[in-house]
Amino acid sequence: MRTRRLIFALLLLHGVTVAAGQVTVAINELMPGNEGSLRDETGEYDDWIEITNSGPDAVDLSGYYLTDDIAYPFKFAFPDTVIQPDEYFIVWADDDPEQGSMHAEFKLSSSGEGVYLLYSLLLVDETVFPALGEDVSFGRWPDTSGAWDITPLSTRLYFLRLVQGEETIVRKITLMR
Repeated sequence: MRTRRLIFALLLLHGVTVAAGQVTVAINELMPGNEGSLRDETGEYDDWIEITNSGPDAVDLSGYYLTDDIAYPFKFAFPDTVIQPDEYFIVWADDDPEQGSMHAEFKLSSSGEGVYLLYSLLLVDETVFPALGEDVSFGRWPDTSGAWDITPLSTRLYFLRLVQGEETIVRKITLMR
């Protein structure tokens, strides 16, 4: 098992990634200590990871994966789901997959860790976030293209949730900085 993990990590280190110009699906924001910011469809405040499509075309997420441990790249497989341009999906990182298809089998660590988005074995996007307090998110500013940063209270993003089946689609209204 260690050999497999080492080989996979070496492949990633040697540039087996998707070319930046081709990436439209990306990790945009995450919150490991969600204690009262956003509820899932069962009413729980779980860790979450926001995925977005910044491209002009819809993208089928079949074959995409999320993980918090690059040595285990297939921890969460996206269901047969299509993400439209400028759309945001929430994946609940609650280690509670029986709650629905958008619930990952891992949690985020509020002391910080990495989160990786893959297409098959190709690394599409990644971030390593620092230790974060309760209800503090880590995201890109501006959305989809900016640098990663802790989102302070004064710049919180407010969410209008639309639940369609088991998918949580999030439309964001960004406050002025």
